[in-house]
Amino acid sequence: MPDTRQVHELLAQIDRGEILLPEFQRGYVWRRDQVRGLVQSMYRRHPTGHLLIWKTYKPSKVRGAKASEEGSSLLLLDGQQRLTSLYTLFEGKPPPFYEGESLFFDLHFNVQTQEFRFYQKSQMLNNPAWVSVHDFLGQGLGTFVSGLHTMAKERRETLEPNLARLADLDGIRNYTYAVDHVSDEDYTVEESSASSTA
Repeated sequence: MPDTRQVHELLAQIDRGEILLPEFQRGYVWRRDQVRGLVQSMYRRHPTGHLLIWKTYKPSKVRGAKASEEGSSLLLLDGQQRLTSLYTLFEGKPPPFYEGESLFFDLHFNVQTQEFRFYQKSQMLNNPAWVSVHDFLGQGLGTFVSGLHTMAKERRETLEPNLARLADLDGIRNYTYAVDHVSDEDYTVEESSASSTA
């Protein structure tokens, strides 16, 4: 039976070392267009799949940490690419279990067109409608709004009428995932490694 978790709860679980990545999982392989597509879908509140977590009492080799010798471990079987991308967006750094291809830190959001794009100097330099998604999510809507008065007039006058869209962007932290759980009774290591995807 699945339960639900908001993005900020999942990221906190990763920070606390509660959600781990088994060593048999492939590394991070997503491209820019996949990260952009994920954030765009979440912004629009479209479904982006579910997560699969294996609760095991048998210590397993994990990336970037050590599985608990006592009690259970929560191993991420499906959702690593999404959670790695989201952790990078909010925290500005890779999660402890990161291993793989390049991470992307330059995603931007246009408050007027609601478009997501990776940084393009020719389009974005001196254009007050573009906001760095990483910087914005890292500080949150409240801090961002409190700093509006310090911004240049043109930028402030572009952003203020579009605060509802920025609130929707900030709402990604409350986006909810269904989390399916399996346990040692359901799975073996071999079956778990065979079922892992993105």
